[in-house]
Formats: sequence, structure tokens, C-alpha cells
Amino acid sequence: MVTDFTIPQRIEYWSKKIGIGSIWVTQEFNTAYVTVMRIEFDKRHNAILVSYQRQDTPGLIFQDEVKCFLEYTVSHRV
Repeated sequence: MVTDFTIPQRIEYWSKKIGIGSIWVTQEFNTAYVTVMRIEFDKRHNAILVSYQRQDTPGLIFQDEVKCFLEYTVSHRV
């Protein structure tokens, strides 16, 4: 399981699985897209976070935990 790995290994795993620079369709709208900016560990929340930019809000960067990003924010990769 991913949680058995070190933090750098977990970041590498999710970076490969999600893809830095990849574009995803949001669950909210079939035509809204997000671009993954980075994946990093947040010590404060003890979680791997995905930073992304929404097409409809240029200049703003959002963050979600990996699980929330994949289950609630996006539907599929373009």
C-alpha cells in the first residue's frame, strides 16, 4: 500500500500516477479543466497535496489532498 512508503516515495508515486502538468476534467462541469502544478507533502496536515490551477480562474492555485482530488475534484484525465 502507498502509505507504507517513505514520504519521497509517496510523492514520486502520486506524481507519476496523477502527472505534473496533466490536464483533468472537473466533476462539476464536463467542460471545466484543471492543470496539475505540483504534488508535495504538507507537514501541517501530514498529507500529500495536489496543487492545481483551474481553467476558469487563471492565476489562482488550489490545493486538495490526493484522495479528495481524485474522488471529488476531477472525473478523468484528458
